[in-house]
Amino acid sequence: SPIGQIGYLGNGIPVVSNSLDVTSTGRVSTLLWMASTQSQYFSNIDLTTGVPTSPIKLPYIPNSMVADQAGNNLYFGSYRELMIYSASTNGLSKEDTSVPGVVLAVSPDSTTAVINDQLRKVIYLYTVSSGASTSVGGIATKAVFSPDGKNVYIVGEDNSGNGTLYVHNANSGWSTY
Repeated sequence: SPIGQIGYLGNGIPVVSNSLDVTSTGRVSTLLWMASTQSQYFSNIDLTTGVPTSPIKLPYIPNSMVADQAGNNLYFGSYRELMIYSASTNGLSKEDTSVPGVVLAVSPDSTTAVINDQLRKVIYLYTVSSGASTSVGGIATKAVFSPDGKNVYIVGEDNSGNGTLYVHNANSGWSTY
């Protein structure tokens, strides 16, 4: 608000709310990773020192970013390719054009990622080491792995627009509900 009107009709007054506690799975880290859907660059800041690192340029502007639970890799999605960066070296470790889309989740053992190509309406279950994937048609909005990584639960819509729960089991494959 203009300096002469601070507090006038409620403007310029701080908003205070109840505190919010957040619990996150994965390892404890002092690093905060930052990326934007408007920039090809990402960076981190060490919360103990408050010092940010130099920005790192991605091959493409990301539409998503997911860190694995161990904090070793960052998975960036784009509609051109999947980009995987090593968190320890800040270096690009893998690019794969066969699975473009939004990265939704990474398995607890960091071997598998769920990626949804919302343009082509395909949900990929991507094996990081081999680059192989299995897929099912649909649009996903959220994905969660079971603690043992054997099942993944994905919510979204099928290609007809019906609300759908997709489940992939390591032994039996895809099921939809």
